[in-house]
Amino acid sequence: MNDLKENMLDEFKYRERVTAFIDILGFRKKVNESSHDHEKTLRICSALKFLTYDYKKYNDFCNSTDEFVKSGRRVTAFSDSIVISYPKKEETMVFLLLDVMLLQAHLAFLGFMLRGGIVCGKLFHSGNIVFGPALVKAYELESKAAIYPRIIIERKYLEEYDFNMQYLHPKLCEVHPNLKKRKHLAHLVKKDNDGLYYVDFLLVCRSEIIEKLLILCDEMLNSTEEPNEIGKVNWLINYIRSYEELPSALTSTTPSA
Repeated sequence: MNDLKENMLDEFKYRERVTAFIDILGFRKKVNESSHDHEKTLRICSALKFLTYDYKKYNDFCNSTDEFVKSGRRVTAFSDSIVISYPKKEETMVFLLLDVMLLQAHLAFLGFMLRGGIVCGKLFHSGNIVFGPALVKAYELESKAAIYPRIIIERKYLEEYDFNMQYLHPKLCEVHPNLKKRKHLAHLVKKDNDGLYYVDFLLVCRSEIIEKLLILCDEMLNSTEEPNEIGKVNWLINYIRSYEELPSALTSTTPSA
C-alpha cells in the first residue's frame, strides 16, 4: 500500500513547466449565432477540430519528429480554452511562443480572436489532467491582465534566459520569412503601452490572414455597441496598423479605430 502511495505521489508530482492558458474570445456568442448561421457552425467545428486533434500533432517548428516527441509537449483543450505546456528548457520556451503564434494565426483565419497568458512555474500536465500554480497564474493573466485579444507573457519568462532561435526547423523560416530576422526569443514579442509584453503573432500571418482579421474587426464594430468589445477590436486594429511589415495595400483598408 505504501509503495502504491509513493508511486502515485511520484506520478502526480509538480514539474517546472512553461505554460500557456488561452481563451477564444466571443465563443459563446458565436455558438448562439451558429444556430441560424451554417457558416459559423462550420467555423466553430473547424476550430474545435483543430484544437482537439490536429493541433496536438503540430510540429512544424521542430527540427525533427524525434525532437518534437522529446520536447515533452502537452496540450489539453476544453470548451473554448486550451492549455499548452512544455518542460522548462531553453528550446521549449522558444517552442511555446511559436506554438501560440501559429495557433493565433490559424484561428484568426477561421475568424476567432484569442486572449491568454504565458508563464513559468509548477504544473502537473498529463493527458486531460492539468493543474498547478502555473495554470492559476496563466489564467489570471488571461482573465485579469490581458483584456485585449493578445497573449501576454510574464516578465520573468523573458528575463530568465538569453534564447536564440537555433532550434527552428529551416522550413518554418521558409514559410514565415519574417522569422529569419528574429535571432532571439525577445524578438517574438512586443511591449504594449501598459508595459505588458505580448506575442507578436502577425510575424507568422500571411496577407490573407490579415485580411480575414480586418474583415472580422469590421464585422465586430458593426455588430456591437458594448464599450468593452469596441475597445478589444480597436486594440487589434491599432496593432495591425502599427505592424512595420504590413503591406501598404492592407494598411489603407484597415477599419477606423
